[in-house]
Amino acid sequence: MSTAVLPEPMLEHAMNTATAFQTAAPEANPLKGDTYRDALVKVMHDAMTQHDNTLVIGQGITDHIGIFGTTAGMQDTYGRHRVIETPLAEEAVTGICIGAALNGL
Repeated sequence: MSTAVLPEPMLEHAMNTATAFQTAAPEANPLKGDTYRDALVKVMHDAMTQHDNTLVIGQGITDHIGIFGTTAGMQDTYGRHRVIETPLAEEAVTGICIGAALNGL
């Protein structure tokens, strides 16, 4: 089993967000009533806006439907250098991610 390691600021943000959701009153939860898809869209846009080194990499993410709409329009908003369509080649995606991590992204 592999373990993902997040950069310290992103890890801290994720932990603070999780703690806030656990301790907040239900009416204070900003995602209350949202679907899983809506929550993904919000979190991805928040991460992309707050952290310039955040990337979205995957297959089908630039499709007009954008993985059930979760990534629709992201490439227009954040640019081709941060929202990257990949071929159906897991080894290539792994190489891109390792290279990005080794270069501080």
